[in-house]
Amino acid sequence: MHNDEINELKHRFGYHPPTTSDVVSDHEKSRADAYEFALFGAERIPASAGREKALFLTKVEEALFWLNAGIARGNAERAESGEVGK
Repeated sequence: MHNDEINELKHRFGYHPPTTSDVVSDHEKSRADAYEFALFGAERIPASAGREKALFLTKVEEALFWLNAGIARGNAERAESGEVGK
């Protein structure tokens, strides 16, 4: 395995703590917005559509995960390059 592949895996599976209060706010807003969307859908999908409701909620969770991963990883890359705070 090449060093660039190893570095990619470390980046993907590493912890990327927020480095600014803006990043913390972005994570909080993404969770709040995902919750509101999940609630909107859950209130409108009838219980008789259990599979659809479960899949809808799973996909909202997945979207939230990828959104927060993108925020965290992107912020980590900016911090490593010295771009944060400019």
